[in-house]
Amino acid sequence: MCIRDSDGAEEACRLALDLVGEAPGADDCTVRSLLNDLAWAHQRAGDLEGAERSFRDALSIHEQYRDMAAALAAPSGVGPGAQQSPYRAPSPKENATSGGLDRAVAHSLVGLGWTLFELGRVADADAAFGRALMLASLSGGPEDTSLRAEALRGQGTVAFELGRYADADRCYRRAADAPLACDTPQSIALLLDRAWLACTCGEDPRAEGLLVEAERRLRNSPSHVSLVGALHAVWAELRRRQGNDKEAHKHSQRAVVLAEEALAEHPRRASVLALAARVHVSRSELTAAERYGRRALELLRGSGLPQTHARFAEVSIAMGELHAARGHWGAAEEAFRTALEVRESRLGPEHPELDEILEGLTGVYEATGRTAEQADLQQRRDALLHAQPEELAS
Repeated sequence: MCIRDSDGAEEACRLALDLVGEAPGADDCTVRSLLNDLAWAHQRAGDLEGAERSFRDALSIHEQYRDMAAALAAPSGVGPGAQQSPYRAPSPKENATSGGLDRAVAHSLVGLGWTLFELGRVADADAAFGRALMLASLSGGPEDTSLRAEALRGQGTVAFELGRYADADRCYRRAADAPLACDTPQSIALLLDRAWLACTCGEDPRAEGLLVEAERRLRNSPSHVSLVGALHAVWAELRRRQGNDKEAHKHSQRAVVLAEEALAEHPRRASVLALAARVHVSRSELTAAERYGRRALELLRGSGLPQTHARFAEVSIAMGELHAARGHWGAAEEAFRTALEVRESRLGPEHPELDEILEGLTGVYEATGRTAEQADLQQRRDALLHAQPEELAS
């Protein structure tokens, strides 16, 4: 479902829920499915808080039913008790009921995990993905393959966000081992995740190979606008890091157009705009860079995301480079320091991904004659050279 259809999807889900009413019991799978659909409509439209509420409502229905099922399965006079709910502890391993119900819970948990990730609550997202993986693995049936792969992909994305590249690679590889149809959106998204990871780790040939394969598969699925946009965004980032401004510009512009169509006001679009802004700065097209950077900031500030969210770092780097290109050193320093604070809170003070921010700050200090601070920062950058991104498994 594309973002442009989210309003209609939400309206249809709400109408269906009104038609069902309150008559069904807590085990009604129709209500659960509708709540999940409603949650995804919220999520794709960028209403992350609404998505979280709906996913949790769906899980609440599961919880009530599982409590009743566990009570019926327990010996006479022994119930699970309020603190023994399968949704408050790791008890599904101990009190598994039907595989179908476990699968339904895993679906909701995967959706909740992606929503929490978009909200920047990565620890909570990781817990949701881990729980979904456990539930999807209970029956081990082939129908759970996709769920297991998506939960692993979620865990890999959390690890990547936290700078644990080797862990991210392991999760992505386990997900890729699942026998998924090669032209499904899920399998293509996984290729793009792995390509972005390889690009970040400086493994350009691997990144290019994964992108070429994703591009090939997308030829058979041209309607997946968001995935095509993501493909161009990864190509743009790879070419930007390689210093190929012409190709980076071509891909970033395509990514911007597709993000506008597929993501609308979703905060994820801010990352695409920030990338385009950085490419424009490198091409000395500062007016265009400012337009994209300020639009990205506007999107993030209107999204309700906390200032510590990773996307604020991406936009702050773009704005820092823009201000530096114009010689606005005070504004540049403020933007780079904002980005540094956000990234350090996620990655720690010695992660290689801090270097591009430190490079920007070093340029500010050099331009303003602050030689002592410049020397200290350069010493820190030199230390980061010995902490290069983790190599991925061959």
